[in-house]
Amino acid sequence: MTWKSTYCFGFSVLEVIIGLSLCALLLALGVPSLSRLQGESVLLGTAQQIASAIRLARIEALEAATQTRIIFDVAGNRFLFRGKEGKTRIYPVPEGVALYATNFPSNELRFLPSGTPLCGGTVILRTPKKRKYVIIAPVTGRVRLSDTPPQ
Repeated sequence: MTWKSTYCFGFSVLEVIIGLSLCALLLALGVPSLSRLQGESVLLGTAQQIASAIRLARIEALEAATQTRIIFDVAGNRFLFRGKEGKTRIYPVPEGVALYATNFPSNELRFLPSGTPLCGGTVILRTPKKRKYVIIAPVTGRVRLSDTPPQ
């Protein structure tokens, strides 16, 4: 005699449809917030890259006892670093982030052989929804990042 169970193991079609629709709803709500976070992380990464290049320019000016400079090409959305060897390194700003403006004379930041900047200033980066400020102190050359413009 064959024994047959009265219980069915598995999911009904209705349960599968409800489960898939819940997954689709969560995915639809989650993807836009992830893309926003990705845009913010690209903006922060670009600001950190600029801050690192500024710190490197300051260190090279001190080491070689020579002037170093960073030129911010706002129209080309890139910045150029001319170090102690005289070679120019070009750093493009990633797509989605704009090198919006600087307040340096001729968009050029210079470090004197003593490691102090010729003048302090601000580099403004922006995405469609957010701005990031790279602020260079005039006397010390200290670099900091901020979400608000300097006072």
